[in-house]
Amino acid sequence: MSAVQPSFNLGQGNGQNNGQNSGQSGNLLSRPVTIRRALIADDDVELSMLLEFALIKSGFEVVTVNTGNAALQSLQQSSFSLLLLNIKLSGVRGMEVCQQVRARSDIPILMLSAHYQENDLIDALEAGADGFVVKPFSPKALLARINALLRRVADTADSANGLPALHAGDYRLDIEDRILHTRIQNISLTRLEVVVLRLLIQNAGRPVHFKTLISEAWGSFNLGNRNMLKQVIFRLRRKLDSDPDAQRSLITTAEGYCWGLLNEHQSDGAVENSTVPLY
Repeated sequence: MSAVQPSFNLGQGNGQNNGQNSGQSGNLLSRPVTIRRALIADDDVELSMLLEFALIKSGFEVVTVNTGNAALQSLQQSSFSLLLLNIKLSGVRGMEVCQQVRARSDIPILMLSAHYQENDLIDALEAGADGFVVKPFSPKALLARINALLRRVADTADSANGLPALHAGDYRLDIEDRILHTRIQNISLTRLEVVVLRLLIQNAGRPVHFKTLISEAWGSFNLGNRNMLKQVIFRLRRKLDSDPDAQRSLITTAEGYCWGLLNEHQSDGAVENSTVPLY
């Protein structure tokens, strides 16, 4: 099957969903853009109904679909505040949907999986997901993750608007465009990578506890967020170490304790050895 190449609707949707379930009805063109709309793309019908009920109760308008093709079609026709996406969809797979969506839109994306596999987590990050949730989970816990994610995205957008670039030695982080400028190249970053790197630059030369990074990126601590942070740090180090002008890694780590960022104009001794326990 050839991949669908959609042109996503970045404005307010038209309310058509081709027979898919919707938590609210009516003409979306006449509604304010502040209304939160969620797209659930999951072939687990029982779970989708449960999530739809919980989201509607929390004030969302909801559209549910059960294939990757239907998810892409819905995103072409309407705008959404959130995408809940199963990685194992039929047709266009969830990871491919995530890649296509992220190439054209900044919509927050939470990936849903029936099992925790590190490769799936890595693939989700590579595809541009903002979070990774493993089933089973309670609707209450998922709503907490969703609200934390939406707050973080809104806060990041607000703080990036007109915010001056951050500097660490010869590196300059453009938060709004999500680009790290070096003397030789420009490195594109994901939204999560920007959140983490910004905090590290603001604390250059000082260790930052991993719980602080998790709170900044996801708003709450759990094993999934901790594992995802490790992968974000790994991806950042890989990107930064690929800079041919780099004399050493811009990010230093103390395994089991915290992650820190070293400004290259500081001495190696400027980074303290953290003794803050993980738990």
